[in-house]
Amino acid sequence: MKIDNKYILLIILIVLIFFAFYNFILKNQIQKVKELNQKIDEANAKLDELLTIKKNEDKIRALLDENKKDIEELKSVLPIGEDLPTLLTQFNQIEKDFNIIFNNLNFVGGVSQQGGNIASSRLMVRDDYYEMKVTFSVTSDFETFMKLLDKLENFPRLLGVRKISVSSPRETLTTEKAISHTYNFEIYIYSAKEP
Repeated sequence: MKIDNKYILLIILIVLIFFAFYNFILKNQIQKVKELNQKIDEANAKLDELLTIKKNEDKIRALLDENKKDIEELKSVLPIGEDLPTLLTQFNQIEKDFNIIFNNLNFVGGVSQQGGNIASSRLMVRDDYYEMKVTFSVTSDFETFMKLLDKLENFPRLLGVRKISVSSPRETLTTEKAISHTYNFEIYIYSAKEP
């Protein structure tokens, strides 16, 4: 049996058409489908991640609310906006410089807690700061008192010394040591305004 050349040519032509169709059209489409599938997989992974974040959002909000409660409790203990450790360090340095001890050191201001409510007890609220009253007493001789007063007047956060009262112990006239007095101070310092 002899195959006609027409049929061989037709088979070769069909193979060439299929080969051309595959290389020029179908191959590009298959590559595009693979790329799209990869993008879909990436989008699905991102969607799963976003859904996980959404599920955890309520947990995060609950933690933030709990942190806000902790901050409110801290505000009831410390003056708001006041760098109290730095302030105490500054007072401690003055004590060391003059070899004295501040008695009854008291900071008046900040906030106070009454029952479940937190109320402000700041003094003299200004535009950019508020005043805080500081009271203390110190026992020293007059020379040390004058040096302390000079130091306080140059204190970087001092707004003013409003009150100084002096009390002295009864001494006999024959005492030759320097007489020590107790000086009670009421000073006002500034702090950053509450954020």
